[in-house]
Amino acid sequence: WSFGYNGCGQLGHSNKEHKFSPEMIPEVKDILQIFASGQGSILKNREEQVLVFGSNGWQEDTLSPVEQPEWKGKIIIPGGYHTVLI
Repeated sequence: WSFGYNGCGQLGHSNKEHKFSPEMIPEVKDILQIFASGQGSILKNREEQVLVFGSNGWQEDTLSPVEQPEWKGKIIIPGGYHTVLI
């Protein structure tokens, strides 16, 4: 579930409409960790799949969760405008 400012698609609802009450993020389940920072969001599920959405800083905003298979099993440390993987 997510709500609030959505100017970069960081709520994961396939658009940039602001949400004033919580709405379920479509097709997302079994989430164990959530990293939300400013204009981007990162989710990690039980299978350690990593899903990202929102601003990525150099390309078009990602409006729906997209899997990042190369991040699987990594420790994720998000910042305001960057992300570090260990």
